[in-house]
Amino acid sequence: LKAMVAHRNPNLQIIMYGGNELVDKGMNMRIYEEKYSQVIGNLRAGSKGSCMMMTPVDHGEKHRGGVRTVPMLKKMVVVQERVAAKHGCGFFNTWQAMGGEGAIGRWYYKVKPRLAWGDFAHLTKSGDRVMGSMIYKALMKSFSQYLTRKYAAAP
Repeated sequence: LKAMVAHRNPNLQIIMYGGNELVDKGMNMRIYEEKYSQVIGNLRAGSKGSCMMMTPVDHGEKHRGGVRTVPMLKKMVVVQERVAAKHGCGFFNTWQAMGGEGAIGRWYYKVKPRLAWGDFAHLTKSGDRVMGSMIYKALMKSFSQYLTRKYAAAP
């Protein structure tokens, strides 16, 4: 993997994992953090470029007549942010960008065209476009801040 990544020589790695693991309601978060950090370390080993880690999109479950975020996602976000910092990666909290608690339900029920599917785990094509726009804007804002700091410090 290290050689494959080095051969491609990416300037930026964008890493988004975790959605499939959310079904494991009894997941040991200490073990998850160790394994996740190991995976990120393997991906980063062959790269000299920057990296950005993203949380999964909100995943929901029906609860008391509404849709709530699955509790495991909240735990996962905390772990992923810590792992991003450990590996020197930027961090994009996709869940918060969507609107936080229960966002996937709002993206399904309250927006036309729908931005999420009724499985409360996947985005529609329109939702992908909205999410892509959010990510792009966050990247451009961070890049602009970087340039401002860089040139403000220049002689």
